[in-house]
Amino acid sequence: MKPTLTTRPVVAGLLALSLLGAGAAAATAAGDPGPGDRARSGAPEDRRQEQQSRQDRDAAMLPMLSAGPQHATVRQWEPFRIAGRTMHIVPGTSVTLQQKQGNRWVSLPASTVVKRDHTYVLRAKLGMKGRNTLRMASAGTMSRPFTVTVR
Repeated sequence: MKPTLTTRPVVAGLLALSLLGAGAAAATAAGDPGPGDRARSGAPEDRRQEQQSRQDRDAAMLPMLSAGPQHATVRQWEPFRIAGRTMHIVPGTSVTLQQKQGNRWVSLPASTVVKRDHTYVLRAKLGMKGRNTLRMASAGTMSRPFTVTVR
């Protein structure tokens, strides 16, 4: 019988099914537990553990930024340092100082770049007397807020 256009896809489908069946039979003969056999074999993997490990892995790859002032209290317009470390932020990326003014965060004209050892140091001066709430921002990531009191 001469193959036609309608019989070729049918033959290809049957060939694929036979190969899949042979692979499954070989895996069963080798003792490899299938996806449904894991619960019966006593393996510690279940959906919650897999989801938790996936979330932990994703959280480990998120960029992080820490910051802390050299002094908690400074005089008005006295220079002070803010130092911190980064994780998963490329060296050379800009880090900017932000100040909370009312209900919003305002970027101040003070910035530096991340060094090769994933650290940064920023020299800043503050003119607003009282308690200033500050944070560092870089690449869409913000540090925890910290306070500096200006006398």
